[in-house]
Formats: sequence, structure tokens, C-alpha cells
Amino acid sequence: MKISIDRNKSMPLYLQIKNQIEEGIISGIYPNGFVFPSERKLAENLKVNRNTIIKAYEKLKDDDLVDSKIGMGTYVIYEKIIRDSKDVYKEIYWDQVVGNFSFENSIDIMTKIMSDVKEKKTISLSGGFPSKEFFPDKIFHEITEELFAKKVDVFFQTPVKGDKQFRNVLQSYLYDNKSIIANQRELMVTSGAQQGISLIIQNFISPGDKILVENPSFFGALQLFKKSGAQIVTSNLKRTGLDLDHVEYQLKKNKIKFIYLLPNYQNPTGNLMDLKSRKDILYLAKKYYTPIIEEDPYGELYFDYYMPTLKSLDKDNYVIYVSTFSKTISPGFRIGYIVADDQVIKKLTLLKQFVDIHANTLSQHLIGEFIKKGFYEEHLSNMRKLYKENRDVMTGYLKEISDFSKWSIPNGGYYIWIELYKNMPMKIFLDESIKKGVDFIPGEFFFSNAFEGKNYIRLNYTYSKNKDIKKGMEILIETIKQFI
Repeated sequence: MKISIDRNKSMPLYLQIKNQIEEGIISGIYPNGFVFPSERKLAENLKVNRNTIIKAYEKLKDDDLVDSKIGMGTYVIYEKIIRDSKDVYKEIYWDQVVGNFSFENSIDIMTKIMSDVKEKKTISLSGGFPSKEFFPDKIFHEITEELFAKKVDVFFQTPVKGDKQFRNVLQSYLYDNKSIIANQRELMVTSGAQQGISLIIQNFISPGDKILVENPSFFGALQLFKKSGAQIVTSNLKRTGLDLDHVEYQLKKNKIKFIYLLPNYQNPTGNLMDLKSRKDILYLAKKYYTPIIEEDPYGELYFDYYMPTLKSLDKDNYVIYVSTFSKTISPGFRIGYIVADDQVIKKLTLLKQFVDIHANTLSQHLIGEFIKKGFYEEHLSNMRKLYKENRDVMTGYLKEISDFSKWSIPNGGYYIWIELYKNMPMKIFLDESIKKGVDFIPGEFFFSNAFEGKNYIRLNYTYSKNKDIKKGMEILIETIKQFI
């Protein structure tokens, strides 16, 4: 058995051992019936206390992965499920998924971030906002004048699902650019993606429901799930996406209500799920009759190539697709959208009319014309080029701390996710960095169990100007070295 432990890590030794054995069992390295070394023998090999091994084995028993008997020792009882290549077809009935809603206001971390960026002279490497540098204000000014000249009704109400003309534009755009086929009954406009997630949770998720999420995941969604009373079940990310063997293990073990995913340039890790993993997760969703919430704010901000959405690959309506223009144009427009089965849209529409009646009318007309006139594609191309340059600047500075940190270069999106090898007094570290004029997001916010994020930080390379990123990274690197 190959198990490595790091005594400098903040994670307890028994948990390091338990996690590595669990990975071996689920991946098939330790097959059903495999007998592990005795507690005493493994403790001697790893040079740890016997109680550490006892605790690790007990945790594995709690997860129904191993058992033990006198005379046999501790052995694997998990049978790896083999996914075959046969198509699974099982129609999903959304009225069976809908539950009573329970919602409280989530902890608003974003308020502090936004106020710091707006009101203080801070170089922001924290918030997930688009660049103001090339915002097409002149174009939007011209579009606004055209709308006024044509006396378009931009200041009064629209249908709850959104302005019909805007939804027509959106419907065509989704088909032409994302290969998503949706009729008008399957599409609704929201006041940003966050509202879309909130409406789904309020409609579909009841206290005690289990939601499978990536580990780590977007803190806004985690807070909403927790406030709804849902139980969060996590599955660790690999570079190519989720650990699908572990996902299947969780789907088999738990009655999962929804799978929540950000397949494109995931927040916070920047991971891009590969095509095979996308097809496999759809297979598992159908096999275990579990719908998927796909949030896709960053998919159009690719640097090398476009990756198809889960929704475009889904032929059986298992995916609720949520996206926004907040990350590609501006959060001030507050325009997002949902594509889903018409029964889902019907229920979400009924709830939305009690929340804010409809999304901003002027914003819908502005973005609709922006897309229709071809300006959106040009704008996206400019943003991809700018963000790639900013990313390269940031990763250039990160090479200075490569001996005591780990990070990957994202191929799109907003973020770089950094693991610092040494235990950091994160609050003191953050306070010191902010005093020097640079902020970032501590990793603890992105984990259901905050302890797991103790040595991680998330950096954003889209909001600040290139020269400010250089200055901010110099300060941040200096501050990190101060604590190493």
C-alpha cells in the first residue's frame, strides 16, 4: 500500500490516511474483498500512533467502504460499479422533483467585496467582475438613443418570463452559438444568474434534500443551498472535472436531489471539464434519475477553444441551464437567463412574479440590440484577448512562489486557484495584504467544510487593469513570503 502523509499539513493524519484509502477503493486499486494491513502493522509502516489508524478505519466503515471481522482484519466491501456504453433513457417528470421552498437571506460576502472595490483605493484581486477597460459605453449610448428615437417602450413592464423580442434574440443566439435548442416555453429571463439559482432552490429544494456539488464550489451557491436547509454532499475535482467514480458512489449511497456544476472555468478553481467527463456525468444523471443544475457564467470567455455545454449534450431534459451577461458585459445590467423543461420554467415564473415581477426592461432591450447588431461577439473577442494577457501577467508573478505553492494555468474564465503548502494564518495574512492595498478571497468560503480551504486563495485577473495587476502581485508575493 502506498500512502503518504504530510505532518506539516493542517489536515489531521487520520483524515489524510482515510482519504487516500478511500480514493484507492473507489478507483479500484483496492478491489472488493481486499484485506488491509492490521492497525498495528500500518501504524508501524507509517510511523503513526495505532489510534490514528483505528480512527481512519472507523471513518471508512462509516462510509460503508470497509468492514472488519475477527480473524479477517479490515477488508473492502465496496463493489465498483462499471458504467457501460449503452444509452440510458428514462424520462424525467419534473413535478416529482418540485418541493416546498425554504429560504432565508444568505450571508452576503459580496457586499464587503463590492464596497471595498468601489469605495477604497484597493487593488482588487478578489471580486468576480468584468473589466471596465473596454466596456462599449459608446455603443450602448448609441443603442439607447436609437431605442428612444423609435419610441420603444423601455420603461414599463414586460412579461414575467422576459420581453418577448429579447427572448427571441436569446433563443437564436443560444442555437447559433451554444447549440442549445429551446422554444419560448423553455426560456426565461432572470435578474442575474444568482437569482436563477435562488429561484430553483426555492422551488425545488426542501430542508434535508441532498445536493451533490463540486469540492470546492461557488460560495454564493453553497450559501443558498445551506440556507435552504439542504445537505451538501461533495465530490472532489480533478483537472478534467469531477471524480466520476466517487460521484457514482455518492449517487448510489445517497438520494441526491440535484447535481450542481460549473463545468466551464469553474469558480474558484478555473477547471474546465473535458468532453468525456461531460458525457459521463450526463450518463450518471440519467442512470440515477438525478437532474443537473448547470451554471455557466464563464463558458464564452475561453482562450483556446469553446467547450459544449452539458445542456447542448443533454437530449432528455435533465439539465437546468443557468447563465448571465454579468460576467461577459456588466453586472449592472442584472440580466441572466434559465433554459429548462417547460414545466420547470412554468413553476419558476410563478415564483418570480412574487420576487421582482420581471427583469429590468431597459437592460433587456439594450442587450438584445447589442447581440442582434453583432457587437456582442466583437466584445467577447476583445475580452478574451485582454483576460488572457492579464492571466499571463499574474501567472508570471506566481512562478516566484512555485516552491511553496501549487496552481494551474486556466484556459479561460476569471480565476486562478492557489494552494499554499505552509499553514497560513489566513485572517492575519488577508488583513496585512489589505493594509498594503491588495485584496483576495480566502479559500475557506468555497468549501462546505471551511477547514478544507485553510491554505487556499482565489485570485481574479479580469477586473483590475494590467498595470494594477503587476503592482498588486508584487505586493501579494512580498506578503506571502513574509508569512512563509
